[in-house]
Amino acid sequence: MGIYTKYYLKRKKSRRDYEIIYRVISCLYYYIFGHTFGIVRSLYQMKRPVVMKFDVWEEVNPIMYETRHVTEMIRENFRPSKVLYIDIEKKLVRYAKEVLITEKIDDAILLNGDIRTLPLKNNSLDIIVDFSTTDHLNDRDFLKTISEVYRVLKNGGVYIIYHLNKDYILIDEWNEAVMEGLIPSFPRKIDFVINLLKDIGFEIIYSRYLWSFMFDSNLVWMYVLSIHRHLFRILPKIIKFRFFNSKRMNLFFVIIAKKC
Repeated sequence: MGIYTKYYLKRKKSRRDYEIIYRVISCLYYYIFGHTFGIVRSLYQMKRPVVMKFDVWEEVNPIMYETRHVTEMIRENFRPSKVLYIDIEKKLVRYAKEVLITEKIDDAILLNGDIRTLPLKNNSLDIIVDFSTTDHLNDRDFLKTISEVYRVLKNGGVYIIYHLNKDYILIDEWNEAVMEGLIPSFPRKIDFVINLLKDIGFEIIYSRYLWSFMFDSNLVWMYVLSIHRHLFRILPKIIKFRFFNSKRMNLFFVIIAKKC
């Protein structure tokens, strides 16, 4: 049994303890993915793109698949001809297939494989979505993976990477509270990741920090802002654009990179 399977099974047993938190996070997925996907959709009007998403955590999590999650947002925003999912854990891939069929998403292609050596031909994908997957790889494996991403993307293809932010003020508390030592975690600085992507040959289209909360009252605050947008609009600009996009206050950063 692999490390990710152990993590999933442990979380499955403690579902009630985390139900409220995960439901709130599911609602906040619109805040996390909606804007970024919208940028990609407006800049690159791809017709029926081939999309790959790394790992199947959202698809097998018993809370996430009951609400709106990444799978639906990919389909709604990009209208892909195919969506491929890849995960190294066989049990999770099998379970994800069952979940997606139950959700009537029966055209998904699920691959049991390693993102460090993607089982795909060169220039075969239009978009790759990496939501906090490669931040569980050490630097050597991270470099291997983003090199593989570059190889399998078509010219002009887009890599959307969400990554744990090393500069976040509570990053150690996050790792201790959420990962509990079960999954290795390697938060990085945004400039480090941007420079690696550029060295490989990517052009950086967009980057920002996002998701400014820990599992405390800030989570509820961000939830309220995401639902009641008029509240967000009346906040002073200095709070919206400095505080909410500060590297010290955000758990993640996102980068949109294009293969040149």
